[in-house]
Amino acid sequence: MLEIAWTASAERDLLSIYESLFEFFIEDDAMIAKQLSAPLEEELALISTFPGIAPVLKGKVKLRRRVFGPRMRYGLYYVPEGRRILVQAILDLRMYPKEMERRLSEI
Repeated sequence: MLEIAWTASAERDLLSIYESLFEFFIEDDAMIAKQLSAPLEEELALISTFPGIAPVLKGKVKLRRRVFGPRMRYGLYYVPEGRRILVQAILDLRMYPKEMERRLSEI
């Protein structure tokens, strides 16, 4: 299994999603775990074992995307780098397309 590392911007993405869920579910930790934490842990385990499982995004050299969560709501964007997986972004796929495009252009 490869090590998982996060960029600072990916950590901010994750924190923002957690904050939104925290407000929506009125601090219900069990529901937040069901909606995001558990599916994310499963995806991270999967990509650390099989880093090439996700397709490379069009126009990007190595950036890959896995879709996960309830109703496939979240996108986990990562790059395999040697002996680690570098998580570049985690986005709510319901966001405005222009905002998503802007965020991905930063990678």
